[in-house]
Amino acid sequence: MFNQLIAMIRYLVLIPLLLLSYGGISQSISASGPVSFCAGGSVTLSVSPTTGITGYQWIKDGANIGGATNITYNATASGSYRVKLNRAAPATDTTLGAIVVTVNPLPVVKVNSPNICVGQSTTLTASGADTYTWSPSAGLNFTTGSVVNANPSSTTIYTVVGRNNTTGCSNSVTSTVTVNPLPVANFTFTPSNQCSSVPVVFTNTSTGGTTYSWDFGDPNSGNNNTSANQNPSHKFVGNPGNGSQSFDVTLTTKSAAGCTATKTLTVTNKQSPDRTLGGTGKTIYNGENYFKTCGTTSGDFTFTNQTTPQNINTNYRIVWGDGSPDFNGTGFVSLNHTFAVGTHPILFIVTGNNGCIDTTRYFAFVGTNPAVGLANPGNTTTCSGESLTFPITGTSTNAPGTIYSVTFNDGSPAIIFYYHYALVTISFITKISKFVSSPQLLQQIILCNF
Repeated sequence: MFNQLIAMIRYLVLIPLLLLSYGGISQSISASGPVSFCAGGSVTLSVSPTTGITGYQWIKDGANIGGATNITYNATASGSYRVKLNRAAPATDTTLGAIVVTVNPLPVVKVNSPNICVGQSTTLTASGADTYTWSPSAGLNFTTGSVVNANPSSTTIYTVVGRNNTTGCSNSVTSTVTVNPLPVANFTFTPSNQCSSVPVVFTNTSTGGTTYSWDFGDPNSGNNNTSANQNPSHKFVGNPGNGSQSFDVTLTTKSAAGCTATKTLTVTNKQSPDRTLGGTGKTIYNGENYFKTCGTTSGDFTFTNQTTPQNINTNYRIVWGDGSPDFNGTGFVSLNHTFAVGTHPILFIVTGNNGCIDTTRYFAFVGTNPAVGLANPGNTTTCSGESLTFPITGTSTNAPGTIYSVTFNDGSPAIIFYYHYALVTISFITKISKFVSSPQLLQQIILCNF
């Protein structure tokens, strides 16, 4: 009898325990889809079945999620999710979980957006992912790969989708290839078929350009063969002669976007006659043609006709530049002329049988090696800001045109004089409060032995 009573008590006690256990096991968290997904996605977590549950509180990483008190929760962030279930008495509240949600980041895809000119191609380079797909295909050499070549005919927006092969996540970015129009290069010129000694004026009629570069096709004109002016003029040098010569003149214009266009026209001129004059002591000084001889009062020169071909030119004229009558004749082999001390400009003017007349300037110099004396100013120790005066002597016999350069040892620039008479003194103001040595006088002149 006693054993039967004990068994009955045990049965009565186990009934509620089994119910509670059943209640805890019967509920679970389920996901509407994969719990590992890419950023921007989500998964819905829900509890089932709902029998006996009076309330819900969703928990992420151990902390209650504010406002998450429904039977379902839409998870968009990585974390460990649980849910606390409120039950009616006599059942106790329980917590289900955890279920782990993993959100994989999207790849950060980068691509360049270049500017090109009509007719040009460019390279598009994508980075930040493992594989790439490009669209639209128009103007592209490939639609896959991290590097493609683009040659669109007009401005085009390309979309590249980059995929991370590990996570399976993709992201896209756009590249704008801006196609800039070409400027239009064009010009006119006047006059035409004139003598080369007459400058040609160019009128720029280009559109769409902001900068200009001219090549006159005239290498014998040296640095004058090019110009950046909008409307330049050019005196063609070419080759001397008595016929005609053509030059291909090219204008290149560039737009603000860096696009360029060119235009080439042919300019034909009558050649200028050769104007080569030989003579005594011929040399180059400071970029000018000089004839020179030594003398204290005067100097004799012999000039020779070195033009080619001489028998075609129709007239020669020499302006001596010293007030004496010009030479004017249909030809000469050599001429003698005497100049006084000093420098004299000579103009050699030649007329070709095509009617063109041109001039070359020469100089004739008569003189001696210059002389100069620099005397002590009397006191070479001075304070900063004070003036020292140096007497200069021995210059009275120097030829007109002598150049005097006085260099001081205080860091100040040299003082240069272009006087045609003797110097008397030279003064300067010291810039440093220390001993100042005597300045040096440098003679720069067309020397008889240069």
